[in-house]
Amino acid sequence: AVERYNAAGIDLNRNYPMPTGEQHPDGNNWAPENIAMMNLCNAHNFILSANFHGGALVMNYPWDHTYTLATDDLLLQQISLAYSTHNTPMYNSTDFEDGITNGAAWYVIDGSMQDWNYGLTDCTDITAEICLDYVPPISSLPTYWTQNQESMLSYMEWVHKGVNGLVTTTAGAPLSASITVAGNTKIVHTDPDVGDYHRMLLPGTYQITASCPGYISQTATVTVTAIATAEQN
Repeated sequence: AVERYNAAGIDLNRNYPMPTGEQHPDGNNWAPENIAMMNLCNAHNFILSANFHGGALVMNYPWDHTYTLATDDLLLQQISLAYSTHNTPMYNSTDFEDGITNGAAWYVIDGSMQDWNYGLTDCTDITAEICLDYVPPISSLPTYWTQNQESMLSYMEWVHKGVNGLVTTTAGAPLSASITVAGNTKIVHTDPDVGDYHRMLLPGTYQITASCPGYISQTATVTVTAIATAEQN
């Protein structure tokens, strides 16, 4: 059978640690599948991901667990629209305006993958509900590919929007640093092997700070445009 639970009967999309600090919102130990995914995400500073579902036609963005909007709410909407606008059935949904929804505004859940990613890793994760059928017939897969191909490319292009750069010592050695944006709770980190970071942001002017234990933090004013990625080393 095809179902949303693993062999132990655990719903994997209710089994992740919560941004609130609650470790086991469903009362179960972490499923091995989720441990593997958490290890993968924690080993890499991913920027953007999507998890695909059936049962609806909508891009569902964080938060799932609270009606409080994420500090990146407008950004999350634009990333979701980058996907939905290229998927005609999704964008023309009669249930969701422009084919996007805030997760909690749809229905509240705890322990979701996208809330864990957005709240506890560098990654922004959005749930793509791409077909009304939970288990679509194989014959329909070419249609779904056609509907979603351009959407996926448009979605991935968002990793090049915002600000990026290198954080190094004065001698040029890469640092393992935290990157924060004033007034925003989302934190991203550099790749310690290279020292590069990537932070998706809407066009605007931001105060961005790089921090690393043992070093003096450095803050810069960065203007992000819609044309190209801003660079701040």
